[in-house]
Amino acid sequence: MKVFKAALPIALTLAGSALLGLWPTAASATTWRYQYTGNDLTDVTSACCGTPDTPFTTADFISFEFTSNTLLGPNLVDAGFAAPILSWSLSVGPLRYDDTIPGSIIYSINFSTDAAGAITGYQFTTQTDVVAPDLVPAEYPPTPYEEEVFSFDLPSIGYGPEDGIYIPSIYQDSAYASNEGPPGVWTITPVPEPAAWTMLLLGVALAGGALRRRRGAILEPRTSRRAPLGA
Repeated sequence: MKVFKAALPIALTLAGSALLGLWPTAASATTWRYQYTGNDLTDVTSACCGTPDTPFTTADFISFEFTSNTLLGPNLVDAGFAAPILSWSLSVGPLRYDDTIPGSIIYSINFSTDAAGAITGYQFTTQTDVVAPDLVPAEYPPTPYEEEVFSFDLPSIGYGPEDGIYIPSIYQDSAYASNEGPPGVWTITPVPEPAAWTMLLLGVALAGGALRRRRGAILEPRTSRRAPLGA
C-alpha cells in the first residue's frame, strides 16, 4: 500500500505534465498543423462540352493540410507563405496525394490575417500527376492528365470564395468540379512533441501498475491474528 501511495502521485504528475505538453503555447510550440476543410462540391459536371465525365460527387470536399515551424503573424494582406513546409497532403473524393508522391507539388499558399493573426483570406494551389480514378474525358484519349486542386477566398481583392479541380491541358482555367461558396474552414493546432507523448505513456503505465498493485493488495485474503476460541 505504501508503494502505491508513493508511485501514484508521481505517475499522475507525469501524465498531467504530458497532457499539458500536448497543447503548448505559441511561445513553446515548434511545429504547427494548418488544416483546411472545404464545403461539399456543388458543380460536378465537366466544363468541357457538358459531358458528365467527372469522378466527383456533391458529397466530396477538399481537405488540405500542411505542417510548418512558423505560425502566421498579424495584419497580413495576401502574403505568400514563405516559411518551409515540412509535410502536406490533399484529398478530395477519390483523388488523394501528398508530398511523398513524385509529381505532386504546392504551387502557392497566401494568407491574409487580422490583428490577432486569425485567417481572414487565403488561397492555395496544388498540382499532381496522380489522376482521379475513372476520369476519362470523352473528348480525349485516356492518357495521364496533370490535375490541379485549388481554393481561394480573398475578399480584400474581390476574389472567391471557390474550391475547384481542373486539368490545365484540357480545361484551361475552367474547373470540372467546384464549389463557389461559402468558404471553407481553417484550423491551426500545435503538433505534440515526441517527448510529451513519451511522458504521457510513462505516466499512464506507472499509474496502471500502481492501481494493479493496489487491487492485488485489496483482494489478497488476510490471515487472522486472533487466537482461536478456547485457547
